[in-house]
Amino acid sequence: MTLNDSYAITTRRQFLRSAAAAAGGAAVGAPFSAWADSAPHVGERCYAAYRTALKDEPWRGGFRSADAERLAPQTMTVEGRIPAGLHGTFYRNGPAGLERGGVRYQHWFDGDGMVHAFAIEPRGVTHRARKVLTEKYKSERAAGRFLYGGAGSRVPNPHPSRDNDTSNPANISVVPFDDQLLALWEAGSAYALDLDTLETQRRVEWSPETARLPFSAHPVVDPDGSWWNFGLAQWVENGVLIVYRLQAGKGLVRTGQVRLPFAAYIHSFAATRRWLVFYLSPNVYDREKKAPYVQAHRWRPELGGRVLLVDKRDFSRTKLVEAPAAFVFHMVGAVDTANGGVRFQAAWHRDATVMNTTMSELLWGRGEFLPAPLATVDVAPSGAVKAQVHDAAGEFPIVDPRPSEAYGRNVYLAGRNGDQPWMNALYRHDTKTGRSDHYRFGRGVLVEEHVFVPKDRNAGPDVGWLVGTFLDVGRQRSGVAIFDAQRIKDGPVALATMDRTIPLGFHGWFRPAVG
Repeated sequence: MTLNDSYAITTRRQFLRSAAAAAGGAAVGAPFSAWADSAPHVGERCYAAYRTALKDEPWRGGFRSADAERLAPQTMTVEGRIPAGLHGTFYRNGPAGLERGGVRYQHWFDGDGMVHAFAIEPRGVTHRARKVLTEKYKSERAAGRFLYGGAGSRVPNPHPSRDNDTSNPANISVVPFDDQLLALWEAGSAYALDLDTLETQRRVEWSPETARLPFSAHPVVDPDGSWWNFGLAQWVENGVLIVYRLQAGKGLVRTGQVRLPFAAYIHSFAATRRWLVFYLSPNVYDREKKAPYVQAHRWRPELGGRVLLVDKRDFSRTKLVEAPAAFVFHMVGAVDTANGGVRFQAAWHRDATVMNTTMSELLWGRGEFLPAPLATVDVAPSGAVKAQVHDAAGEFPIVDPRPSEAYGRNVYLAGRNGDQPWMNALYRHDTKTGRSDHYRFGRGVLVEEHVFVPKDRNAGPDVGWLVGTFLDVGRQRSGVAIFDAQRIKDGPVALATMDRTIPLGFHGWFRPAVG
């Protein structure tokens, strides 16, 4: 594993020049340009097919479109007892606006984002929600129809996209930063929301040099308050990674760009004390293919994967090593090992079916979600990479985010237990012993990502709560589950439900109450 300085790009001017050349002189947002389709339009067929499937398979209600722009505060019904020390707000984001005017998006990535806030107090839980008023959403609301094609969708009579933010739905995650809440996509700008009302305040520009460039949905926060993030520009040269460092109270303090060996797909990353750690999946973007972004990807396992390490002190110092081919959405638990290597965990899909096919099929009312095995990936100082695949399988893996001697040992993830077509259980897997325990929800309950919340500031490793959302299809109720992280198999200590349902979503964050 040798140090490689040849991947650095130093200026935005050089980046934009490369981007324009790669896109044939078009805007930087070329991959998210709209694409036409012959009649009868694919979005209308998807709309009809989904409704037909929903009649026979009620669980597909998790992919209903939410028409309302906001959901008024509602007090939830609590079973069990809210832990006395769990006081704050659990935020969650996800694609909610999936239909307009009889047209349905054809990929889960594309729905307009709706941010949910669950205010959790010892006396109860209150839910409210609001769609993110992006440039895209406001222009389409005024027009009464979809105007822009998305990551994997076609719409009738599309308008051209000026850049990625033209079609930015702000629908993947939500993270508190300073005194605001950021709704994040992965290919465009963050949107700032009010922490309490969820009202959209503005599209965020960290600096004139980074305005409207990709900014991913999975920032990593260090104990000192440093934020690390990246943007992926697969259509520039062979692919370029934009790296960001932000600081609480200061905003953007440093940025840089790193060339990639091929136009790999990257959704998230992890960080050790020294390195930003990326896995490059050989799901390769073909900029010559005239198709929406997702359909322009090809699974190329013969290329193998790569692990890319970027020095946190100097973005121009990188290490790039060959790795087994896999498809990875989510990475967690990266650490510097005693021998000078790096270790991380990931949901280790054997190919890119989940992105390229499954997330489209679900919107049509077809197929089911297949969990990925959890893997521990070791990168030796020599450059050798070994992926140990565990028995546990699922998605949305998380760890206790606080640095400790046990960091990354226990991984929590949503998984499947039995014959249900969606995740219906919560798992804890000990990567050292190989043992797992889990809790299986009742039939018809669809489980989403849970986040880790320490029990108190001085709590030991993995001493905390798991907080996450679920959809009870049978009872037509959405809710929040709270588990003791060390006693998952005992079931939730509290369930809060409401007599309305919300679409299945992606990622969330817990913000402790102040004071």
